Amino acid sequence: MEYNLAAKRMTPNILTILEDRYLMKNKEGNIVETPDQMYLRVANHIADGKEELVYMYYRMMASGEFHPNSPTLVNAGANKGCLSACFVRSPEDDMVDIMNVVSDVVMIEKSGGGIGIGVSKIRPKGAAVNGPHGEALGPVNVLRMISFNASIITQGSFRRGAHMGQLSISHADIQDFIHCKDTFKDLQNFNISVQITDAFMEAVLADEPWFLFDPHTGEGVKSMPAKELWNEICESAYTTGDPGIAFIDRVLETQPNPQLGDIMTSNPCGEEYLEDGNSCCLGSINLSKFVVNGQWDYVALDSVVHDSVNFLNGVIDVNTFPLQSLRDINLATRRIGLGIMGWADALISLGISYDSEEAVEEARKIGSAISTSAWDASADLAAKEGPFPEWSNSAFNVQGARPVRNSSVITIAPTGTISRLADCSSGIEPLFDLVWESNILWKDDVGDRTTKMLDCAKGLREELTKYYDNTDSSVDLLEQHKHNPVELLKALGLKQHIYQTALNISPDAHLKMQAAWQENTSNAVSKTINAPNDITAEEISAIYMQAWELGCKGVTVYRSGTRELEVLAPIEKNLDEILREVEEPLENMSDWGIKEGVIPEAGNIGRPDDLQGISSKWATGHGSLLVTTNWNGKPHEVIANGGKAGGCDAAFLETIARLVSLGLQKGISYEDIAYQLNGITCCPAWHKGQLILSPSDAIAKSMNKNFSKVKKMGETETSLGTKERMITTEMGIKKCTSCNGRIIIENGCPTCQSCGLGKCD
Repeated sequence: MEYNLAAKRMTPNILTILEDRYLMKNKEGNIVETPDQMYLRVANHIADGKEELVYMYYRMMASGEFHPNSPTLVNAGANKGCLSACFVRSPEDDMVDIMNVVSDVVMIEKSGGGIGIGVSKIRPKGAAVNGPHGEALGPVNVLRMISFNASIITQGSFRRGAHMGQLSISHADIQDFIHCKDTFKDLQNFNISVQITDAFMEAVLADEPWFLFDPHTGEGVKSMPAKELWNEICESAYTTGDPGIAFIDRVLETQPNPQLGDIMTSNPCGEEYLEDGNSCCLGSINLSKFVVNGQWDYVALDSVVHDSVNFLNGVIDVNTFPLQSLRDINLATRRIGLGIMGWADALISLGISYDSEEAVEEARKIGSAISTSAWDASADLAAKEGPFPEWSNSAFNVQGARPVRNSSVITIAPTGTISRLADCSSGIEPLFDLVWESNILWKDDVGDRTTKMLDCAKGLREELTKYYDNTDSSVDLLEQHKHNPVELLKALGLKQHIYQTALNISPDAHLKMQAAWQENTSNAVSKTINAPNDITAEEISAIYMQAWELGCKGVTVYRSGTRELEVLAPIEKNLDEILREVEEPLENMSDWGIKEGVIPEAGNIGRPDDLQGISSKWATGHGSLLVTTNWNGKPHEVIANGGKAGGCDAAFLETIARLVSLGLQKGISYEDIAYQLNGITCCPAWHKGQLILSPSDAIAKSMNKNFSKVKKMGETETSLGTKERMITTEMGIKKCTSCNGRIIIENGCPTCQSCGLGKCD
């Protein structure tokens, strides 16, 4: 098995992002794990003691075929927080419940999650309420209160707190909501979307009046021309980039769990419409990895889809939720969101232009294949472990569908950062440009650190690399075309029409691609319709209307230059800078602790850069137990995985392992620790002919067996397998030279009672 897959594909940009946001650091801020160790840390945690899954999960992440969402990469196995990217919480029209939601939001933000907030049930600002103040806050002020608290909690976090606010088009405060971000000062950590119904769209087309209501009383507050309200939405989107639109009827028609109440909002990026308290359990497959010689490798794709579904179900099982109520709804529905990235790169490899009808048909074809495989994988899990707990009450059962483990499986997320780690284009988006700048490191500039990063289309970068390897004049080539990437394409003999970019693709082509992917997506599709600066509000109106006609669940238009700080921005820089990715390949992995033949193990803060280890699986009376013993010249730590995640057994095992590791690091010998644990009895079980008295007893046996291989300071290594030196006699008692344990005769063979070593092995 190969454990340096990530090291082989590193680029300076990938490493910069990993070092800044993902790789574990000690208290001094020094990185204590390599990229490969990060992926193995995550794989170990999600596998949850299932040894056969660890390498499979490691391989598909480290190779760049699949990535889970960022919180899983950062937090899994690191005891840092929740593995879910985002949650949704929507208050009732009651101050106590509003404050409960504010409290829940704070706890979610503390764990690193983003928040979607639906405020359609909140009575309008100024409406009568019981109490000394006598007037309601209104939905916009509720969002402001949440925004203020979130901005405080997320200071110093590895990722900005992302938020979504949604309000019904029928709400009396809808106009205040539409314009709440007009000043560019308020709610800037929120995306906002208006929930629009089919009835409203028909009223716009018919130029009919539209009535606005107080949701608390159900009474009409005022009416206005539907078209006038529609134009306000489009004008605001033109000016600020907000609001987006959620076609809520499409959402409610396809919700899998109507028995749990109407869905009130989506996650911040708009691809997950969730029951209250539910979360995003997301991961994406890099489609560019499955185009081989201009053809789809359907066999390999089907395999990674199945493995990814298993992985995301593992995330649900081991996840640590900030609140019990959130855990309950997530386990009841078991929603996962498997998506894709690298779509633009895949089309380039297929020789298909993004804005062609062929590309749209390709999206339908490959989307159907992925959806079928994912649902099949979920059905396979249901056959083994049962359907999701709310299955009997769900729309699936009512419709007579086969039992599945998850109430949703496919979600198309934007993959803004994880696509960078996988070295591919984001989500289903086209290339933003041939060369561009990314403000992906969002913290303020500090010293030599910059918020901006130079990016280059992967295909162009690869061609430049080839050119550089075979031609001495690459510098001259770049110098000649340094202000014109299109001319550079021609100089390299690349087909310009294949490298279509976001601002050069028509809104119609953007929308058709989104609609094609939506056809096979059980949840929603997150996509931005990038538009040039000179687009008009009327053209934005036409885009929104077409999105509704095509059956999209939501749509967002961003006019270039709308905001001062843009995540992606065209540049007018010399292309010479691209040579940094060509001339400075990351060939020396020694700085990252990658050693030939050494398997990097899961890391904890304060660990040495390099550890060696052995994982042993034991049968116990409490189920299977995976014990990992790690050392760096001397015993350093023990990791024990077993029992149901979040359960008492798992908690006790983690407690024992942490205390054992602390003792080892403080200089207590492993023999003394093992002596205390050895023989503790609760529910004995036989393991390969050896009686295991308890999980504690198994940990003791693992330490005695594995740590005997450690090199002692100034001493030669004691060989575990040296049969001739196995038995010594001390005061008439036969002892094991490996661990000093007592020797007994078992099946006619001298066998160590502590470590299990037998002379007859």
